[in-house]
Amino acid sequence: WTLYNVLPCSDPSVTCVLPGTRLLSAIGTAQAFCDGPTDAEANFAAATALQGLIPARDAYLATDPTFASALDTSMSISATVLSKSASGMCNEPATACNDGAVLFHWLRGLLLLIDRNASRALID
Repeated sequence: WTLYNVLPCSDPSVTCVLPGTRLLSAIGTAQAFCDGPTDAEANFAAATALQGLIPARDAYLATDPTFASALDTSMSISATVLSKSASGMCNEPATACNDGAVLFHWLRGLLLLIDRNASRALID
């Protein structure tokens, strides 16, 4: 068993990555998917991050002051990425081979859960 030593983020000697930062990083990977060559490992890592962040969003909204704005930004970027993909503007389609399909699944889930606008989430 590994023991974890929980350190407070308020300690200046501690570097903390807040959930809002992790969310924006994952969404940045999705945005990069359309803009250039895709990396399956990065896409899978971003999808895995979203899988952990989205279901816990209420807890993060209560504890991370950056999460609400990161969530708003992420929804806007997610809608744009899905729209670009649906119109064929991405460099390659999202597939199981490049792990874009699972990443886009979580983008759709984010939009459906937060703004409940199926036309943005299920554009294709």
